[in-house]
Amino acid sequence: MRERVLHTGAGGLADYEVLEMLLFAGIPRRDTKPLAKSLINRFGSLAAVVEAGPDALEQARVPQGCVRLFATLGPIAQRVAQGARPERLVLENWDSVLAYCDVHLAGCTGMHVLFLDSHNHLIADEDMAMPPALAQPRPDLPAVKQAVSRLLQRALALHATSLMTLYLARDDEPVDPIMAGDRAFATALGRAGALLGVDVHGHMVVGQGQWRNFSLGEQPR
Repeated sequence: MRERVLHTGAGGLADYEVLEMLLFAGIPRRDTKPLAKSLINRFGSLAAVVEAGPDALEQARVPQGCVRLFATLGPIAQRVAQGARPERLVLENWDSVLAYCDVHLAGCTGMHVLFLDSHNHLIADEDMAMPPALAQPRPDLPAVKQAVSRLLQRALALHATSLMTLYLARDDEPVDPIMAGDRAFATALGRAGALLGVDVHGHMVVGQGQWRNFSLGEQPR
């Protein structure tokens, strides 16, 4: 059986064979197959054996070394499962975005795009290089259209159903002029996103201990 595991992995083993290998760690130099089969028959499955309490295992004549081993397997399996499914951030309002900035974007500057799924879970946070023509008080219309198109193409590639844009100002950048200059871009993005089924929650500027935001159709605040 050890040769099978080395060549093909443990995925093809029956429950009693996996249990046989586990028992061998606590019962060296003995044939553990009879006990493994007996435990499967008694408890019904490998999972039931591992989850059985110490008293039940001792009554089934499982050696103390194996009882202690089985007691650790459940917590280990839960920890592995949690690691395989990391908790995804939920950005469902401006307060959660500000908290995200404080924790994950401290010291960052420039434009970020937060791509979200249908439950507002964060899929990706990506930098967006702003063309100089877009950062002018009166942005160049072709530059706005190009930036909007590029951003929405990225949203579709990520299978994002919504997004929000975020500008992190430098220490020497006042937030109000930035918000005024970004309004044309954010408005165009919201209108284009609606045509493609991508909900644009809005745009936020953060800097100098202040923040401003607006959603499509709202005045900055």
